[in-house]
Amino acid sequence: MDTKPSNFESEYLQLEKEKIRARRQTNFYILIGVIACLGLYLALGRGKGNAEIDIRGGKFKFSVDESITEQAKVVKENTELGGKEINYTTGSVKENDIEKLEKQNINISPTRFTGKNLINREAGFTLSSKNPKKYNVGYNPLGLSNPMVPVNTITSPSGNVNITRSTINNMYTFREQIEGMLLLMQQAGLITQIPNVQYDDSNTVAFLTYTNQQTGGVSYQKVIQAGDFAYAATANYNSALTPASEQDDLINMVASLTPIED
Repeated sequence: MDTKPSNFESEYLQLEKEKIRARRQTNFYILIGVIACLGLYLALGRGKGNAEIDIRGGKFKFSVDESITEQAKVVKENTELGGKEINYTTGSVKENDIEKLEKQNINISPTRFTGKNLINREAGFTLSSKNPKKYNVGYNPLGLSNPMVPVNTITSPSGNVNITRSTINNMYTFREQIEGMLLLMQQAGLITQIPNVQYDDSNTVAFLTYTNQQTGGVSYQKVIQAGDFAYAATANYNSALTPASEQDDLINMVASLTPIED
């Protein structure tokens, strides 16, 4: 008996394969909206205060003029990328700790740094800068529901950091989504080669660097899977134009990106 598939069956199977490939690419492009496309372009007010905060069960004097993640002792890991030693957060900050700040009349807004911390409760993350007065903070609430719009953009004359958010795609593992995103970035000409990606022990945080083909500069990127969302922070600068101290600050802002946990 001839078991070879008919031309109709062959065409049907090929069509189904194309549908699967198209769905896979569509899902990867959703994450690209978070991770890559809008993070690639190179392109303040300050609050003061402190409060008694119960972080992980222990009270201490909490100051917004220091990094929240440092004071909360958020778990960190170390890596080396592009010749730079990077210490990046892999844990989270508690929402009720942020609420306690507000009860002490500390003004928190996603449009500016509060002390050395940018706290975006609406989007669900925080990050810090050693020199927040150097930067202007842009906030676009459309980024809360549209992964193609950065929810925050932090800019200086010689560099920037973009933060985006997207709903997690549970069809693929975190690593599969990162790998698919990088492949499509390469195919689109945004990068010339697949960069080395460093993952944390739990495989929910990725850190990478690459030459930015849009700007001719350097990009450092951190991607976090937290609850139902993926967050990405991308630092962009030009090695010849951006002072070394600011390069480090931009990278450290990305490294400090930390989700706020309910």
